[in-house]
Order: sequence, then C-alpha cells, then structure tokens
Amino acid sequence: MAAFQAAVVESQEFATANPDKVRQILTEYTKMDKDVADRVTLATYPGSVNKLAVAEVAKMAQTDGLIKSADNVSDLVLEDAQ
Repeated sequence: MAAFQAAVVESQEFATANPDKVRQILTEYTKMDKDVADRVTLATYPGSVNKLAVAEVAKMAQTDGLIKSADNVSDLVLEDAQ
C-alpha cells in the first residue's frame, strides 16, 4: 500500500509540473482529440489521507445504511496518513 501511495504522490507531482505532457498522453491513450484534451481540467489529488474526513464519510455511510459499522475506519488508513 505504501508503494501505491508513493506512486500516487509521484504521478500528481508530475501532472502538476507537466500539464501539457499529461494532455498529450491523454490523446495517446484515449480517443480524445487534442482540442478537447487542451480544455480538460486536470484534477489534483492529495498525497495523504485525512483520517477525520474518512471517519466522517464512514459515519454518513452508516447513517444512510450503506455500511453496518463505522467503528473500524482507522483500519482503512495507513499509519503514516494524516
């Protein structure tokens, strides 16, 4: 899991520093036209997980009946996450 998290951080850093390259890659790996790729808003993703936010989403999911319990949320987040 740590390797995955590191890869997400690395790819986000690359995308932030190289938006034109990311748009070029979009046209190479999808059927997206260059003019469309040029207008795409590139999303950003945090490099860490906010445990409080995860707990709040879990509580809402429990309230909505999507999950039975929100008690084990800390098991879903790596120890070094914020």
